[in-house]
Amino acid sequence: MKKLYMAGILSGLLFAGLTGTAQATAVTAHITADNHYGLYYGDATGSNLQFVGRNETGDGGSAGEYNWTLPETYTVNTSAGDYLYVAVWDDGRPQMLTVDFSWDADTAPELVTDASNWQFIQGGTTLPGASSIPVAIGAMQTYAGSAGWAPIGASLAYNSGPWGNIDGVDDSAKFIWGTSADGSDSFQIFRTNNPVPAPEPATMLLFGTGLAGLIGVARKKKK
Repeated sequence: MKKLYMAGILSGLLFAGLTGTAQATAVTAHITADNHYGLYYGDATGSNLQFVGRNETGDGGSAGEYNWTLPETYTVNTSAGDYLYVAVWDDGRPQMLTVDFSWDADTAPELVTDASNWQFIQGGTTLPGASSIPVAIGAMQTYAGSAGWAPIGASLAYNSGPWGNIDGVDDSAKFIWGTSADGSDSFQIFRTNNPVPAPEPATMLLFGTGLAGLIGVARKKKK
């Protein structure tokens, strides 16, 4: 009975390792925007969209001089195929979004803001308010499912003025905006071009293989 029980555990571990079943990818974000943002994640249609967080509701920073001076950090468990969405709006020119994302506690970011890995859609004419969820889930779902997504129009190098060095965001991240970073398009929604990948199965597979070896050794000793 013990052999069958251990074999069942091993089979389950191997299956989970090979397929990634019921596994989530932990995504860590370091993010800020001029002036305000709301971070979300969900599938391409927005049907399962989740709100993560936002920055300060006022002009000043809870740390730093302005609300964009220092980034916030979030870690969320996403499913394979989820996209990362950011609603961004400003209270005057200039305007930008900068963020780096890393998967499963990696220190080096796998994704940063740039012109090639992001797209945008123009928001409405009314700026989001200072509520806990700056753009309602229903409105974000409408944006997500829209056919109006377009390539990024403005991408400025790290340390560009007037923002300079944003301490806490990887220096490979650009300051992006859908149109001119000094324009009047003050409410835009951004999302990644590619979805979050499935977690690597290698760890679970190696663990399962090692467990199989231990079971084999135990059986030899018993004989």
